[in-house]
Amino acid sequence: MPEKIDEGKLIENVRKAHEAIGNSGLALFVAHLLCLDPVIMDMGFENFCIKLYTDSSLVKEIMERYTQYYSKLDQIYSKLPEIDFIWIGEDIAFNDNTYLRPKVFMETVYPYFQRITSNIKKPWIYHSDGNIMGVLDELLKPRHECYSSLAT
Repeated sequence: MPEKIDEGKLIENVRKAHEAIGNSGLALFVAHLLCLDPVIMDMGFENFCIKLYTDSSLVKEIMERYTQYYSKLDQIYSKLPEIDFIWIGEDIAFNDNTYLRPKVFMETVYPYFQRITSNIKKPWIYHSDGNIMGVLDELLKPRHECYSSLAT
């Protein structure tokens, strides 16, 4: 489970990283997961799949805890002028398809993704390994102010 965030220490570390970069022209970014990878790592993939159908309230409770944690992180990161962008890495697919059927993913997991990313007020990048074509159209729909400025 996620630990409590030490906001002061986090801000101090970001400022130290920014100082280290100096005027080099390099961008400073932070990276984190969303809520599916951590739940799968906590439960194990097979147990996650079983519990999703036999005890979905447990899976949703754990996703909720990670959602609250990463949402808070993004609220902090979004206030820090030293951070240029946020990198979100969250694997949701195998080589041939998504871990979950697209409909199940969109109904069960995606609302948590939306809640976390709605707290990002900076440019951000999403990365996933595997074949995400089954959910790509939904992932690309503009839902964030950074996207809407790019779309015009």
